Amino acid sequence: MKKIALILTGGTIGSQVEGQVIVPGKQSVYRLVEAYEKQYGKAELEVFSPMQELSENFSKIQWQQLVDFFEDFPFSDYQGVILAHGTDTLAYTSALLGMVYPWITCPLMCIASNYPVGHLRSNGVRNLRGAILAIEAGISAGVYVVYENDKAEMELHLGTRLLPADNIVDQYGSAGNQRFGQIFLDSGKLEITDVLLQEAMQKKKTRIFEKGSLHFEKEILLVQPYPGMFYPCLQLPPAVAAVLHYTYHAGTVCTQGTGYQFSAFADACQKQQIPLYLASMKREQSQLYESQTNLAQSVNGFLYHCSLVAAYMKLVLAYNQNVIAPEKIVEEDLGWEEVQGNLLPSLYKGKTL
Repeated sequence: MKKIALILTGGTIGSQVEGQVIVPGKQSVYRLVEAYEKQYGKAELEVFSPMQELSENFSKIQWQQLVDFFEDFPFSDYQGVILAHGTDTLAYTSALLGMVYPWITCPLMCIASNYPVGHLRSNGVRNLRGAILAIEAGISAGVYVVYENDKAEMELHLGTRLLPADNIVDQYGSAGNQRFGQIFLDSGKLEITDVLLQEAMQKKKTRIFEKGSLHFEKEILLVQPYPGMFYPCLQLPPAVAAVLHYTYHAGTVCTQGTGYQFSAFADACQKQQIPLYLASMKREQSQLYESQTNLAQSVNGFLYHCSLVAAYMKLVLAYNQNVIAPEKIVEEDLGWEEVQGNLLPSLYKGKTL
């Protein structure tokens, strides 16, 4: 039987409490394995520790370290891979991995912990258990997130669809309000609830980002609308390679009021020759709000049926490689991030990305 690789990157799951401060450390990362084996017995794990970082500090530097680490990683030598990560930016890293590595030959399970290992309320060891059980149950190759919710359910999410944990009760969700499945710790049973997605994943993706093609150097500006957002406050420095402007749930943005209307911001982007993208749009929408009618002329392209996180990470990837035209990558459903990618386009069908 092949071993399971455990990749430790820091975060709460790889931290310890010193006084009243939670800090990552070289020694504390191995407490996860020690605590797991104390509770569940010996595990056939091969441990790697490429970095020790609180995930709120993740940026281009850590993304590059992760991609470089996995460049020559022998996925086929392992039954599965588990990445232990911090909770704050887990959704961003899982989206990145899910879009870069949808072609891998084994499951890559991302886990985190709500409290440091050893805390009475910590779910870190149980999340590791859930990931191991999912691998042993034969889950298909792909990038997933395993995390126990506040109902003691061990949820399974697709990496490219994970939504960030909310700020009140620290719970994750999946884009489209549909988790991929659930793992039952008592029986080891794996239950897939999104059967259509599972079927779609049987058709393997081809590798888009070849070895050495990703260099995280360029900046993507992310804009999220809110009532009263005053666009002149947004600066567009030369370092910005592209802008992702998310929309309200109906695919709308503000179109009225001096300083508040989207069109002026779009004009500013065009004047500085900065590509501007809108997400997340609905392909099947046949009737438009008045505020949507001229959007196609204002932007470089649309991203459909994906979360803010997935749309942002897709642009990060598109503009931090120089092999494929960025607009071509934007068109791709890289790692099943499009929740309803099978719907026929009717909205904006005249717009060429």
